[in-house]
Amino acid sequence: MEPDRSQAPALPPPRDAAAPARTDGTHVLHDAGASSAATVPGQAAHAAADARAAASTEADLDPHAEDRTPSFIGVVPRSQARRVPGWQWTVLALLVAALGVQMLVADRARLAQDARWRPLLERTCAVLRCSLPAWHQPQAYTMLAREVRPLPGAAGVLQVHASFRNDARWPQQWPAIAVSLSDADGRTLGGRVLLPKDYLEPDLRQTTLAPGQSAQMTVQVREPPGGAVAFAFDFR
Repeated sequence: MEPDRSQAPALPPPRDAAAPARTDGTHVLHDAGASSAATVPGQAAHAAADARAAASTEADLDPHAEDRTPSFIGVVPRSQARRVPGWQWTVLALLVAALGVQMLVADRARLAQDARWRPLLERTCAVLRCSLPAWHQPQAYTMLAREVRPLPGAAGVLQVHASFRNDARWPQQWPAIAVSLSDADGRTLGGRVLLPKDYLEPDLRQTTLAPGQSAQMTVQVREPPGGAVAFAFDFR
């Protein structure tokens, strides 16, 4: 005999506890897989932020963190930096000094005429046994006496006599002396430049005139036409 089922109430189908109920009597099915996939990116972002914060905190707390830089980067710790030995600096200074002396000696002909450089050059050449050109300062010669008069027994010839002194700080070569003759109106009638070979003996031409040393010269020149009455001397 079969049981009578007409009296048994109809049971509702199983309801998912996570699915929200709708007012129309239907149920929204909850997709567990989709929910899980939606939460994974947010969790990964939070994890990465936590890792960066932890690394930053560790670097701030550890003063020696920079010493753990990988060697392939090429950064050498300051404590391991190589120091240049003192003898290398000494050798460098000696090379620079030698170069300076070489340049000084090579340009000594020009620098020897500079009063600021000549004392240094004299000391340098005294050690290196090099020669210096004589000092040349024509304005440092001082005329002590001068005279121009006709040469007795020689018509049209004048005898020029002069004495001078070297007042420079250093020895000088014998000067060239320009003699000019003029008339009563100041017009130049003629002149001549007397070189050391014109008034010095052959054995004195290669010598110099020491500071404070005096010298004399006597030469004959031809008198220009017009009758010269004045004369002038100029050291060159």
